[in-house]
Amino acid sequence: MTPPLIQLDGVSRTYTTPAGTITAVDNVSLSLGESETICIVGESGCGKTTTGRMLAGLLQPSSGRLLFEGADVWEKKGKDLARFRRAVQLVHQDPYASLNPTRTVAQALAPPLAKHKKAHGRAARAAMISLLERVGLTPPADFLLKYPHQLSGGQRQRVSIARALTVDPRVIVADEAVSMVDVSIRISLLDLLHNLSTEFHVTTVLITHDLAVARYFARTGRIAVMYLGKVVELAATEPLVSDPAHPYSTALIAAIPEADPTITRSKKRVSLKGAEVPSLLNLPPGCVFHPRCPLSEPGLCDVVVPTLGDLPGGRSVACHVALRERQPAAELLGVR
Repeated sequence: MTPPLIQLDGVSRTYTTPAGTITAVDNVSLSLGESETICIVGESGCGKTTTGRMLAGLLQPSSGRLLFEGADVWEKKGKDLARFRRAVQLVHQDPYASLNPTRTVAQALAPPLAKHKKAHGRAARAAMISLLERVGLTPPADFLLKYPHQLSGGQRQRVSIARALTVDPRVIVADEAVSMVDVSIRISLLDLLHNLSTEFHVTTVLITHDLAVARYFARTGRIAVMYLGKVVELAATEPLVSDPAHPYSTALIAAIPEADPTITRSKKRVSLKGAEVPSLLNLPPGCVFHPRCPLSEPGLCDVVVPTLGDLPGGRSVACHVALRERQPAAELLGVR
């Protein structure tokens, strides 16, 4: 079996606040291979951004390990650490804040090209033009001397992606990369990010709160669903969307509106026990979803913390009932 390119091994991240300790991410394990596309999806506060920042090496786990090519990143030093920093790039959520307003597009792209590829002068200009073409900014020469305020949100995000590509990364983590751009251009940006895996052989991780975005982006990859700091389901996109295994995933997918309003009105919904998400300062015992879960069983779900287990079809789910019955929650709830 081919070893994973990058891996989170039982990572957790806690924060100490005046009100108490918050566990933003709790014992998350995730392995990514070469040229893979994966989406981490969940509500605000679920820990997906913290997970992405740990994956990019920008945030050290409180416990657990970040492995790159089998080696612990936080034990690397010198050239080995610099090699990891070059290999894993982050595309930020806000295209308006991620670019220096005093620098032109050319000035934003030139430093990494000079440092990592020793490209200067005409060679650097040719490389910049090639990158801008590949991210859909044409004619590229027209963009080189523009400042960020002269670009639209979508164009700024494309420049951010081009900047990430200047160092030939092997992994790109895109944190809510399409949430602040106009809806009309989201699809083209998602296609651009998705195609990085085939055109540039880059493993691409998209973090989003929108399951419809996740379904489109990771159509040939996988989706990891997070809830209150835990991965509750991990599966290939089509099985997860058509037959979700966890009650939380089932509720999310049932709430997605369809293009045809008659289909939306006829969809079966999941009735949750409660609408309120528990506080990270006072998490419930056992399964963190049990206070809202329609499949919750007293004495089991409110006592024992579920761990990810395998169901048929190569999917993983953290649900006592689904694992015991060997059936996805969508089937148990009758909403398949």
